[in-house]
Amino acid sequence: MKTNFDILLIGAGLVGLSAAVACAQSGVSVAVIDRRTQDDMPEDYRASAIAASSLRMLERLGVRLGAKAEPILDMMAYEASQAAPWKIHFDEADKLGVMIENKYLRQALWAAFEGLDNTLMIAPAQITQHSHDANGVELHLAGQDAPLRAKLLIAADGRNSYIRRAAGINVQSTDYTQRALITIIKHSLPHKGLALQRFMRGGPLAVLPLPGNRSQIVWSDKTAAVTALEQFSEADFCDILTDRMGDYLGTVALETPRQSYPLILQVADRFSAPRLALIGDAAHVIHPLAGQGLNLGLRDVAALAEGIDLAQKRGLDIGVAGLIDYNIWRNIDVRLMGAVTHSLNKAFGVKNPVFGHMRRLALKTINEMSPVKELFMQDAAGELGELPKIMHI
Repeated sequence: MKTNFDILLIGAGLVGLSAAVACAQSGVSVAVIDRRTQDDMPEDYRASAIAASSLRMLERLGVRLGAKAEPILDMMAYEASQAAPWKIHFDEADKLGVMIENKYLRQALWAAFEGLDNTLMIAPAQITQHSHDANGVELHLAGQDAPLRAKLLIAADGRNSYIRRAAGINVQSTDYTQRALITIIKHSLPHKGLALQRFMRGGPLAVLPLPGNRSQIVWSDKTAAVTALEQFSEADFCDILTDRMGDYLGTVALETPRQSYPLILQVADRFSAPRLALIGDAAHVIHPLAGQGLNLGLRDVAALAEGIDLAQKRGLDIGVAGLIDYNIWRNIDVRLMGAVTHSLNKAFGVKNPVFGHMRRLALKTINEMSPVKELFMQDAAGELGELPKIMHI
C-alpha cells in the first residue's frame, strides 16, 4: 500500500468526504482514514439543510444531489402559533437552499470521491500514534508496519476528536442539558417546501421539508422531556407532535425510528496547529436551531481547500502555506454563529412574561422591516461575510 501522500484526512463523515473531494481537485493526493468502512456506517436518519452557498460549492465539486434534494421555498419561525403576528415569515425564500437526507448526501459525496484517481480510503483503521516535524506529519496504524506520511493532517473526526486532543488543543464547552430528537415523518398533506420552526420553552421544534409528503423533525428539549418523547407509542408521539406544530400537514406517521443526541456548544481554542487543520465537529459544535452545523463545516472545507489550492499553484508547502489564513478566516464565522445560536436558545427559554412579550415583539418587528429581514435571509442562505471563491455566486 502507498504510504506517502500530500494530505492525510481523519474521518469519512460528510465534512471529511467533502474536504477530501475539494482538496483532491487541487491536484494533491489525499488518503482518508476512518474506523469504519462506508458499508459499516451506523444508520443515520438525519437530514441536513444545505445553504445556497454550500449548494453551489457541492455542485462545483461535482457532487450530484439530484431529486434527493428538496428546495426550501418558504420559511417561518414563530413562538405562539402560525396564525399569530409574533413570527418571521420568509414567504419568498426560494434562494435559501435545500434539504437532503444524510444517507443520500453521503452517497453523492462517495460517488464524487470514488471518481477521483488521487484519493484513497483506508478503512477500517485505528490510529496508534501521530507526530509532526519540520517536513511533515506521520501516522501509525494498528497492524501496519510502515507509517503513513504527508505534508498536512486534517482532522474531521468529530466532536470527541482524537487528533485534536492529541495535539493539545483545548475546547470551550457549554452543556445545554438538552437533547435533540430526530425522526422523519410522512404526512397526508403537502408541505409546499415550508421549513417551520416553533420556539418553545424547552427548546425549538423544526419541521423541515423532504421529497414527497415527508418532513424531518428536529425537536430540542430538556433531556428528561426528550427521553419521555422517545418512550411514547408512535400514535401518542404523533398526537403530541401535531399538537405542537399544528395540523397543517394533516395526518402524520413515523417513517423512521426516533433517535436523539445531546446538545452542546463546543468551540476549539484554535482551528489549526503546525501541519494540522481542524474541520467540522472536530473544530466546532453548535445548537441545531439555525440548521447551520453542516454549513459551518462546509465553509471550513471551502476555506481550507482554497488555501491549499493557492499554495499548490505557487509551489509552496501546503502544510505551512496552505494554513496561513485558515484559523483567522474561520474564527469569526464560527464564533459569531455559535454566539447567535446560543443566545437564541437561551432567550426563548426565559419564562419571564415581560421578557417574553419583548421577545415576541422583536419577532414581529423584524418581520415588518424588509432590510433587516433580508439580512436574516442572506445569513440563512450562507451569503453573508467573506466567502471562499468556490461558494461565490
